[in-house]
Amino acid sequence: MADNAAVLREWYRVHSRDLPWRKTKDPYKVWISEVILQQTRVIQGTPYYHRFLKTFPDVKSLASATVEKVLGVWEGLGYYRRALHLHEAARQVVEQHGGKFPVHYKDLIRLKGIGDYTAAAIASLCGGEAVPAIDGNVRRFLCRLYQLSLNPASASDNQYLKKIAVGFLQHHDPGTLNQALIEFGALQCTPGLPDCQMCPFQAECLACQNGVVELLPVRPGRIKPKTRYFTYILYVWRENGIPFVLIRQRATKDIWAKMYDFPLIESTEGFTSAEYGTKPDSGIPEPEPATVRQWMSETYIHQLTHQRIEARFLMKQLSAAPALVPQGCFKINLMEFRGLAKPRLISRFLDNAGWDLR
Repeated sequence: MADNAAVLREWYRVHSRDLPWRKTKDPYKVWISEVILQQTRVIQGTPYYHRFLKTFPDVKSLASATVEKVLGVWEGLGYYRRALHLHEAARQVVEQHGGKFPVHYKDLIRLKGIGDYTAAAIASLCGGEAVPAIDGNVRRFLCRLYQLSLNPASASDNQYLKKIAVGFLQHHDPGTLNQALIEFGALQCTPGLPDCQMCPFQAECLACQNGVVELLPVRPGRIKPKTRYFTYILYVWRENGIPFVLIRQRATKDIWAKMYDFPLIESTEGFTSAEYGTKPDSGIPEPEPATVRQWMSETYIHQLTHQRIEARFLMKQLSAAPALVPQGCFKINLMEFRGLAKPRLISRFLDNAGWDLR
């Protein structure tokens, strides 16, 4: 194992990518990078990393920010619950650690939204602890190297994999070798059929010797995404020539928690008669004054990890401000709404619709 660690360390020295978060051991910055990279690939995540740190340069600035501002900076990354967890964890650090971001696994794992992998990554890189950070890249490499058919849903199998990874970390700087394990899986021991001829572990890799590289690691059964059909009701009118709309804040126990969108009628069985008018049982009464005209947008598709959203926007032009506002909704200047945190789906619609909301 010691030789394997040396081989991996040398490979990393030659092939590692020059990434901004590898130039720091500030646990706050490492934390932000890890959470963002759980959402997207490096090339897409790097601009978000810079933008997030420019807006919230330290944990205290993040903790004191409003939820809306945090969600706004996060917009476009998806899975917005992670942004809420970032905000809550920052407040924990300020309240429980005096604003000093912890570097030890036992403290990190207690913070909101920080799981085993993220805690291990920060603790090894910033605290020098030999705790393995097992992500999909590391799992793939180790399962192939030792030909392990481990069940990713098994706690005992995962503990066994950690014991193997610890063997790498004990022979050198654990933070560097944790990054090397992850980088090796990302660049060399890739999914499918990697270039085994160029692999420094070719002679030792049991999966390569036995011709089963493409069969490992064992993949969990895929969850079939469910489809949800959204009909947004977009009430729009003008006050002194300025367009106004009705919006609402989303609940905390669904996708896009605490973000803002329009009144909504949802179905899991396809679009309903709500396409051309509100229904008595929809919970969205037809406001007064009456609608001057209405039109339906094209269908917008938004793919999430386990959900597929098909959305249409029924735009209703009113002659004046509604006298009765649906429960949970409030009116807002359309330009001000553009500055609020909202799902990417809504931003796409607004970008496409332009000012044709009159």
